[in-house]
Amino acid sequence: MFLGWQLRGFNLISWTYLLGLILVVLIVWAITKVFKRLFLFVLNSIVGLLALFGFNQIFSTEINITIWTIIITGVGGIPGFILVLILHFFGL
Repeated sequence: MFLGWQLRGFNLISWTYLLGLILVVLIVWAITKVFKRLFLFVLNSIVGLLALFGFNQIFSTEINITIWTIIITGVGGIPGFILVLILHFFGL
């Protein structure tokens, strides 16, 4: 007796569930990758902002804290912070 489409022991409904499960796993994986990168960017931005603020307070410099300095320290982390310091001391 033939009960629907048979393909090596799986019927069509089993294949549909399997493909749906694979699709859900791929979507969850992609979302976690995006949120991980976003979290690291926010964390680097906060650390860079605190480092700039602390550097201004300790050494009495006037490094402007703008959206660009936050983005540079957020993307670059500690090397980005050092880049902002170098650019400030060269007057750029």
